[in-house]
Amino acid sequence: MVARVRTEGELVVIFSRDGERDDARIVSNGERAAATAVLMIAGRGVLHPGDQLIVTRYDGEEHDG
Repeated sequence: MVARVRTEGELVVIFSRDGERDDARIVSNGERAAATAVLMIAGRGVLHPGDQLIVTRYDGEEHDG
């Protein structure tokens, strides 16, 4: 049986809220991205309309709000 593994490369998880600096964390894979996203949301305590959580490929650029 032949198996192919798709490597995602590094990902960046970004939590954005109007009026605040973005919280961006670089992770190694999708599993880490999921865990990081949950921790970022839990750390907020309360979510507000317009809050955003984005997971995308890390391109080496800084992500600031």
